[in-house]
Amino acid sequence: MDLHIKDEAALLVNPASIDPDTLVPYGVKFKPISLPAYLYPGKAILLTTVEVVSIPVFFSGLIGMRSTYARLGLLTPPTVADPGFEGTLTLELYNASPNIILLQPGDSIWHILLVSTPFEPKYSGRYQHQSGLTLPKSL
Repeated sequence: MDLHIKDEAALLVNPASIDPDTLVPYGVKFKPISLPAYLYPGKAILLTTVEVVSIPVFFSGLIGMRSTYARLGLLTPPTVADPGFEGTLTLELYNASPNIILLQPGDSIWHILLVSTPFEPKYSGRYQHQSGLTLPKSL
């Protein structure tokens, strides 16, 4: 299934040191922006999907880049939607190319592949039932 970007996004501004265990910001801030927007070389952006996904128990969702966008030099870190996860997906997009790339609402940048899992862990993490762009939460 294809995943489309919504019109809301956030850019990381003032990059600094981050403690992933507590997400103590140490000066790290996200700036909300609206799309369309340009993604400059070497920059990352958080985007959210239009689609609300519901991953069945006994399945995991593997999110990957669509080939056209990957060929343009855009990268998304390997991402898994856990069994039982429900909500929109917030995904990072990084511009590894030397080009400025226009991102528009509705662009179909990713796809999700459901893979069967041999166990039944129902996701109950801090991102369950998220709606819209969700910034990182501490562990």
